[in-house]
Amino acid sequence: MESLLNELLQKVSEVNSINSLDTPINLIELKSHFSSILYKYNINYKTDNIEDADISYYINMFLSIKKLEGLSDITLDTYKLELNIFNKNINKSLPAITSNDIRLYLSKFPKLKQSSIGKKIYVLKSFFKIMVREEVIIKNPMNKINAPKKEKRLPKALSEEQVETLRENCTTLREKAIFELFIATGCRLNELSQLNINDINWKYQSIKVIGKGNSERIVYFNFKATHYLKKYLNNRNDNCEALFVTERKEYRRLSNRGIQRIFNNLGDKANIKLHVHKCRHTFASNLLNSGADLALVQAMLGHSSPDTTQVYCQLSEQSKYDGYRRYAS
Repeated sequence: MESLLNELLQKVSEVNSINSLDTPINLIELKSHFSSILYKYNINYKTDNIEDADISYYINMFLSIKKLEGLSDITLDTYKLELNIFNKNINKSLPAITSNDIRLYLSKFPKLKQSSIGKKIYVLKSFFKIMVREEVIIKNPMNKINAPKKEKRLPKALSEEQVETLRENCTTLREKAIFELFIATGCRLNELSQLNINDINWKYQSIKVIGKGNSERIVYFNFKATHYLKKYLNNRNDNCEALFVTERKEYRRLSNRGIQRIFNNLGDKANIKLHVHKCRHTFASNLLNSGADLALVQAMLGHSSPDTTQVYCQLSEQSKYDGYRRYAS
């Protein structure tokens, strides 16, 4: 709106100069009049080709901006996937999209969990906010869209018995080293797969990891993880810098999918429903059960906000039981 007013004023100023009026036009007063008139209308900013431009053009523009802001490739891939799904379901130009169009789009996924719908809304809010900031559109259709209420489901951690059962079913040194490092550090899957041997500080039993948003933090591991990591590395005869590598030549970094496959097989052998993130839940649970405060758990998990860590506070049933026996019995 401000840009439009300035353009109108510029034109009036030019007319004023050309006509050499005896009484110059009061630009401030004229701007006030224009504001009161234009306030009654919905005005969309339009370039020469915006009506014809495919939304995919603006998706690529958005992803480029987010990449420059330092978002990780994994996050960018998630944004790209969600926005491409949105693009395929919306048969309108970008300025013509309304809040109701977005509601109708979201209603096409009745079987999705609230958390998945929330992720779609989060991505769309980020996208349209950038489009408004870059003056591609004037009105943000996401302003009237609220995220669904979060499901209050507790993350499930492995019990001590399950951890020991999984340990017994680790047959190779690589499996043992990976499992122990996950349990000891609470790393994310991508964080662990990107580790290099030189990232390890053996003296302090710590590793430098790169988390979400390329943020760097130090995580620590215990003597059991140290034992199996050293045995695994001493048994290798390759020159690959990656901490975990494939078992066949040419040796290369073990991918996220490769690690996930190891965990799937391990879970099948132990008859335990297992995914990599469950080790992260277990790590957080162990810290809380040992009396760690929320700030420490947040720092160790690499959460940017304590709200993300807050869910783990509901995880420690053992701590609640011990506390009750201690203070109420």
